[in-house]
Amino acid sequence: MGTPPFGHYALSSWREKLRLLAGGSRHGIVQRIFTSLSRRVSQIAHPDPFDLEIFKGQRARLYPRSNLCEKRVYARPDSWDHIERQKISEIVQAYEGGQKLVFVDAGANVGLYSLFVLGEAKAADCPLTILAIEPDPTNRQRLNFNIAASNAQKSVTVIDKALGASEERGALVFSGDNRGEIRLATKDELANGLEEGSGENVTVDIVPLNRLFADEKLEYVDILKIDIEGGEADVFKAFFKQEKRTLFPRWIILETISTTGEAALQACLSAGYEVDLQTRMNAVLKLQTKQDD
Repeated sequence: MGTPPFGHYALSSWREKLRLLAGGSRHGIVQRIFTSLSRRVSQIAHPDPFDLEIFKGQRARLYPRSNLCEKRVYARPDSWDHIERQKISEIVQAYEGGQKLVFVDAGANVGLYSLFVLGEAKAADCPLTILAIEPDPTNRQRLNFNIAASNAQKSVTVIDKALGASEERGALVFSGDNRGEIRLATKDELANGLEEGSGENVTVDIVPLNRLFADEKLEYVDILKIDIEGGEADVFKAFFKQEKRTLFPRWIILETISTTGEAALQACLSAGYEVDLQTRMNAVLKLQTKQDD
């Protein structure tokens, strides 16, 4: 049996009403409790997945029980990373010129950021190209489905590699119940007996960011969203050391809540970026203009 088309797992009318109620305008602890209860009731006796329209009509098949970002978007798509997405919306709306806006989604997961940018670009009549980088086969399968369901194959190129400081082979590690936390195994983990290719540990090709940009013939990058579970600092240090400033992304959205996130932030600041805004989880960075740019 093939993959059912989008709409096969659509919610019934009463479930959809409950889902929409979960995303109401309440605040604080009342909102969190109400959202949780409404989400759970709307999913009773309905296993994953769920087919929904989100972000200005983009289509997604969501698996909220196995991925935290999908869980959040299922109930409250407007509140998920809303400050970061508002900044993206402003950039898209202000974009000028005949060239396409280039968005790189590093650690694309199931494509929620890419879907949002697609919706914003379409609404603003902004030409767009997206590079969605996702090494995990399960997430990538979901990503490809969402892109196809949104009729966006011509705008999105999906890359099945992981990002690192150099070209090599590595293994993905998945533990727990959140597919958004899949990461590359460390060299110590591999040296201590992690079995590559067994169970959820999948072997992958690792490429540095500058090599990927060259392979895809990118001449500029407008926005880079990067969330690769701790590998950002190594990626940035290698990239800024090897790449010309003309290919530095104009904007970077970076998770900074962890220790590794702080190291990645410092690498960006040293390379000429400044913090445009900071949320609890992420920083939005802007490349400073030099006189000779």
